[in-house]
Amino acid sequence: MMTICKHIRNLLVPFLGLSVAIGVLWPFASAWAMLNPSAVYCRALGYEYLVVNTRQGEVGMCKLPDGDVVNGWDFLIGEVGLEWSYCAQKDYEAKVRRHSTFCGDCSSCVLPSGEEVEVTQLMGLSFDETICGDGNCGTSENHSTCPADCASGDVDDFCDGLADGICDPDCREEGLPDPDCADSDSDGVLDLVDNCPTTPNPNQADTNGDGVGNACSCPVVTDLAARAKSTNVYLTWSNVDANAYNIYRSLAAGGPFTLAAAGHISDYSMYLDNGASIGTTYYYAVNGVCNGVEGQRSNEVSVTPADRSIRRRR
Repeated sequence: MMTICKHIRNLLVPFLGLSVAIGVLWPFASAWAMLNPSAVYCRALGYEYLVVNTRQGEVGMCKLPDGDVVNGWDFLIGEVGLEWSYCAQKDYEAKVRRHSTFCGDCSSCVLPSGEEVEVTQLMGLSFDETICGDGNCGTSENHSTCPADCASGDVDDFCDGLADGICDPDCREEGLPDPDCADSDSDGVLDLVDNCPTTPNPNQADTNGDGVGNACSCPVVTDLAARAKSTNVYLTWSNVDANAYNIYRSLAAGGPFTLAAAGHISDYSMYLDNGASIGTTYYYAVNGVCNGVEGQRSNEVSVTPADRSIRRRR
């Protein structure tokens, strides 16, 4: 158990360049892996710990039950507020003693046996910056040393390299392998979240919102229409940002379909089938093609070319 005493503050002064002796807060707590003992003590007693700006910097203060706000360090070592100290709460005599090994002026409680015990030691307080299991991934912890506090994928200076569905940023920063950090198509989007992991698509466009990027699955044509003029059948549809279109034709509803034209490109999203026969019903469908990948089939339309060469009599 760490014992906190007045001489500790004085020892820190030349190293930190702070007026710790008057309670100025420690800005380098992470480097020392130690919490502010006066704050821990004040809060452990159920009192409010405040930080006040002064000419010397930020100073920790403890608000006592009677409304007095006292210097946190002075309260810890027993220079003020003894009637609100831990010793007083337990009906122990409070005194400041000189410890030849651990500290200078320390607040201690005199037990019924006559033994004097430094107050923070008696309370069982810990001033470690973090304790494994406290829910805080501290400076000295990582996923290996304390998985309870540091989850896989946390920035904790430890590359876990686990195939757990989480890309550990420490692995990427250190250039170490982590299967979850794979980017197979090198488009800057990890395979874990890439809606088209095998084809570069940094914009992740997904027009139909099906979770599969346009680069891997073209948007579906939903408004295919057909009209016939003699033996010519005209197909039209709305552009769905495909690179090209495959045109399918069948003599039966629902197929089977045969490929009438592959990789058809049209600025106006239309196609002319000029090989139709009069009186025959044809069924058509159009599939978009994006980056060489064919999308799903469009709505199906049918049309029956008629002989319009016979004009009505007047």
